Amino acid sequence: MKKLFAAFALLCILAPQAWADPYAKQNPEWVKMNTAALALFQEKEFEKAARAYEEIIRFLESKNLTQGVEASIAYNNAGMLYLILQNFPKSQENLMRSLHLRTTIFGENSLETATALKNLGDLFQTQAQLFLEKSGQIMQVLEDGAPQGKNTP
Repeated sequence: MKKLFAAFALLCILAPQAWADPYAKQNPEWVKMNTAALALFQEKEFEKAARAYEEIIRFLESKNLTQGVEASIAYNNAGMLYLILQNFPKSQENLMRSLHLRTTIFGENSLETATALKNLGDLFQTQAQLFLEKSGQIMQVLEDGAPQGKNTP
């Protein structure tokens, strides 16, 4: 999880500055909201930051701006925050939306699309690791002689 935090922190610092400048000239409200959400993340207020990104997404929807770079950033950041919070369904939903937008906007062979794919890989790797750990725990209980079946504690 520490690797995810570090990777997300770097992405949050670099990506919005690199991608958002043209939009900042058009809509400073988005920049203000994104900056506030990033500050929450940096303060490790992950649940508040995730809610802030949901608010950003609603804002983008209200302005009919869900097909641009800003939406891809918001979906990506929400997805990574939900990954940190281990809300895997919400993480996957947001990361898939980001991937779709980044592929459409930047093309399949772009750094932005590669980053989206890596983030999805991080999600699936985290889930796989948790499944393997749970499987190992169950195997250990069974090896210790615990009864098998769905009605056992």
